[in-house]
Amino acid sequence: MSLPPSDFAAAFRAHSVPRLRHVIATRGHFVGIGLYDFRSAHADVMSVALRLGASLLPEEHLLALEDWCLTMLSNVAAETEAKCG
Repeated sequence: MSLPPSDFAAAFRAHSVPRLRHVIATRGHFVGIGLYDFRSAHADVMSVALRLGASLLPEEHLLALEDWCLTMLSNVAAETEAKCG
């Protein structure tokens, strides 16, 4: 997907995505071992993203961020579930 240029979006990715990756890894693991449901994990991830300023992203960037978060969360949960059975 090609998104319109945005200096803020680039800065947000540089500063916030590492933190979001950590939250996604943790919550995705919890989903994979059955301690969390996917909807709650997604809400936690997006809550952190919004606290970090995601609501100020251009709409296309915010939608892309949410899609990325959902995809990453799903991948982590599936990987954890496969490992832990």
